[in-house]
Amino acid sequence: MRDTPAHREISAKLRISRRAPADDDPGHAQITLGNSLKHQGCYDEAEAAYRDAVQAGSVEALNNLGWLLFETGRDEDAEAAYRRAVAAGHVDAGNNLGILLAGLGRVREAEAAYRHAGDAGSVLAWSNLGDLLREAQRLDEAEAACLRAVQMGCTTALLNLSSVLREAGRPAEAIAALRQAHQAGEKEAAGDLGALLLEANLLDEAATYCRLAADHGSRTALLNLGTVYARQGHAQKAESTYREAIAAGATEGWFGLGVLLRDLGRLPDAETAFRNAVDAGHVGASNNLGVLLERSGRRDEAERAYRAAGDTGHPGALDNLGTLQYRAGRLEQAETSFRKAVQAGHVGAWGNLALVLEKTGRTKEAQAAFRRGADLGDLEALYNLGTMHFQAGQYAEAETAYREAGASGHTNALNNLGVLLLGTGRRDEAESTFRQSATQGNTLAADNLKALHEGRL
Repeated sequence: MRDTPAHREISAKLRISRRAPADDDPGHAQITLGNSLKHQGCYDEAEAAYRDAVQAGSVEALNNLGWLLFETGRDEDAEAAYRRAVAAGHVDAGNNLGILLAGLGRVREAEAAYRHAGDAGSVLAWSNLGDLLREAQRLDEAEAACLRAVQMGCTTALLNLSSVLREAGRPAEAIAALRQAHQAGEKEAAGDLGALLLEANLLDEAATYCRLAADHGSRTALLNLGTVYARQGHAQKAESTYREAIAAGATEGWFGLGVLLRDLGRLPDAETAFRNAVDAGHVGASNNLGVLLERSGRRDEAERAYRAAGDTGHPGALDNLGTLQYRAGRLEQAETSFRKAVQAGHVGAWGNLALVLEKTGRTKEAQAAFRRGADLGDLEALYNLGTMHFQAGQYAEAETAYREAGASGHTNALNNLGVLLLGTGRRDEAESTFRQSATQGNTLAADNLKALHEGRL
C-alpha cells in the first residue's frame, strides 16, 4: 500500500459507500466482508471478496474495488473498475474516476468525468470540478461549479469556493463562504477561516478561529495562532504557542519562532531557532539565518547560509549573497548571484545588478537593468535610473524617470527632480516640487526649499 502526500490528498477526496450495501444488492454479504477486511488491512482478502461480489453482479462492489485498487497502487486496474461502475450507472464512481484521473495529471479526462458524474447527480463531482478548474486558473468556471454544488446542498463545496474567491482577489467573499461553511458544521472551515482572517489582519477574530481549529488538532492553525499573537504584540503567548506547535510535530514553527525571537532582540535564541528550522527543511530559514549572521559580523557563516538557500533557488538568498559579495568588492561573483536572483524572480535584484554593471563601466547594460526593475515595479530602480541619466547629462530622460518615481511616492526622486528643474531654469516648478517632497517628510527637500527662499539656490 502506498502512502505519499499526493496519494493521501487524493484518497481523502474519494467517496466510496460507507453505508451497508442494500439488502437486495447481489453482492451484499461479500461487500460487507470486503469492507471489514479492508478496514483490518487485509487487502488481498478484501479484493477477493469484492471480486466475488462483482461476479455476483454488484455495481457497488465495482466502486469499492476501484478504491481498493487505487489504495494499493494499481491505478490502471482502479481506472478500469471505476469505468465499469460508471457504465453501469454508479454515480459516485464517476466522481472517484475524476479524482483518480486528476491525480494522474489527465486533467481533460478528469474534467469530463466530473461533468458526467455531476450531470448524473453527484454533488461532490461539481465541488471537485470547481477545485480542478481553480488549479487551471479557470476561475469563473470554477466558481460556477462550486456554486452549483452549494446549491445542491454540498457544504464542503463552500471550502473550495472560498479558495476560488481568494485567488480571484475577493477576500471578503472568501471569508463569507468560510463563515457559511463553519456554520454548516464543516470542521476544516475554522482553520481556513482563521488563516484568511489573519491575511486580512482581522486579528481578534483570527485568534478565535485558529484557537478553535487548533483545539481540534490542526497544527497549521496552531502555527497561525502563534503568528496572530506575535502581530498583536503578545510575545510571551506567541512564543509558547509556537513551542506548543513544535512539540506537536509542526517543525515549521521553528521559523516563526526564530522571527519572533529576532524581533525581540534575543539573537542567540533566534539563531538556534533558525538553525532548527533549517534542519527541519525550511529553505527560507537559511536565508534568515544568513541575515542574522551577517548583522552579527559573521560574514563567512552568513555567506554559507545564503549559499545553502540560494542553491535551492531562493530568490532573496541569492540577492543577499550578491549584496554581501558586492560589499566585499567581489563584483564578478556578485554579478553572477544577482543574475541568478533575477532569473528566480527577485525584482529588486535588477537594481543591484545594475549597480554592478555601472561600477564595471557597462553603462547601457546598467540602464537597461534599472529599466527592467522599474518596469517590474521597483521604485528604487526607477529612482536610480533617473540619477544615472542625470549624472550623464541626459536631463530629459532623468526628468521622465524622476517624475514617474515621484508620482508613486518616492520623495527623493521628487527632491532630485526639483534640483533638475532648478538647474534647467524652471524655478517656480522647482519650488513646487521641493514643497511637494518636503510635505511628504523629505528633510533634504525641506532644506532645499528653505535655501531657495533665502536666495542661497
